[in-house]
Amino acid sequence: DATRVQDSGLLKDTIVLDVPDEDGKFDTVLVRRATEKLKDSNDEWVRYAKEQASEGVVPLMVLQVPNTPNPNDVGRWLKTVFEAWPELPTDCVAHVFGEHTKQEFGPYTVPHISPERVQDESWVRVLLAKDAISTGWDCPRAEVMVSLRRAVDRTHITQLLGRMVRTPLARRIPGNDRLNSVDCLLPYFDEDAVQTVVAALMQG
Repeated sequence: DATRVQDSGLLKDTIVLDVPDEDGKFDTVLVRRATEKLKDSNDEWVRYAKEQASEGVVPLMVLQVPNTPNPNDVGRWLKTVFEAWPELPTDCVAHVFGEHTKQEFGPYTVPHISPERVQDESWVRVLLAKDAISTGWDCPRAEVMVSLRRAVDRTHITQLLGRMVRTPLARRIPGNDRLNSVDCLLPYFDEDAVQTVVAALMQG
């Protein structure tokens, strides 16, 4: 029962959706917005860790790209990330593509990482993915996602969002709405399908 799971603190309290309702090209705008949300999440986790005298959580952003991405587009998106958060090291990006080799995106060389390693490899702050995130992947520290793919299938959207709503500490953080939420920026998703999936995930 979704409500009981919600009460347990295993799922985030809030899914913050950003699905533009007008047509247009929003890729760099939304990548910048997603990066700002990642930085906000990072700052909150750092503050929480100091208050609790614990290690805290190193939040991750998932950048989901088309099946055959234009390398120049991906390079532009990564440049946007580092412009929005200059303190972020340029070697904090990895990919989980089917191609298990280093990929070149403009001036950036991005190594491959096995999906099951991402949760524990805290140096990864930005993860490039295609379809791999929707199935067989578990990474509760993923707190922000921006998808630049089209999606209308409810099952696919459910699998995707279901990967994003787990709480990284398997419990609710009292009094901190930011750390109890996940941000999903989905400019090319079917809005009705997304709303239906979110209602099912959060309310049953």
